[in-house]
Amino acid sequence: MPAFSAPDGTVLAYHVSGEGAPVICLPGGMLQDSDYLGELGGLPGYRQLIMLDPRGTGQSATPEDPASYRS
Repeated sequence: MPAFSAPDGTVLAYHVSGEGAPVICLPGGMLQDSDYLGELGGLPGYRQLIMLDPRGTGQSATPEDPASYRS
């Protein structure tokens, strides 16, 4: 699973599927990971879909400082 570190050190995971020009999708909703979006109606058949698991959801880490959820 690809991941990167946020400025506060929290490791954030993301999912990549499909090929072509990238589309970055940030899931909304309180504590929702990217799984609930599925493949967005087959979008990976036409574009590269990059979906983030926000901090504390899915395969992203829970931050040490809960105040970072507001940042």
